[in-house]
Amino acid sequence: SSGLKLYFYVGETIQDANVINAAGVLTEVASLKAHSIVETYVNGTSGYRVWSDGYCEQWGYTNASSGTDVSISLLKTMKNIDYFVDITPYSTSGNTAETMYRKKTTVNVAIRGYGTFTGLSWMVTGYIA
Repeated sequence: SSGLKLYFYVGETIQDANVINAAGVLTEVASLKAHSIVETYVNGTSGYRVWSDGYCEQWGYTNASSGTDVSISLLKTMKNIDYFVDITPYSTSGNTAETMYRKKTTVNVAIRGYGTFTGLSWMVTGYIA
């Protein structure tokens, strides 16, 4: 025997309505809605998708060559500079091409490319103003 015992309590229990509010929880869950796309724009190699909560995915392609600074104008103004930037260089020689962003604002991203490439695709995701 392990010495453990199981006890049952028989009687009333007191619940604090402020702590346990099952009806309130069910109401809040029922009010949750799946986010949906409310605006879409595509023009050639650029575009954006805006979600109902203000989240935005925007993308594009720019003809840029190695060793140059590029300023990408965003299609939608971002809420702040806390957004994600993804940049992919296109290398024509098979050499490694790398990029880095140098400065973000709510309306553009400054990029510097290294290596051999002929263009950059970009994607910015975050909340818009």
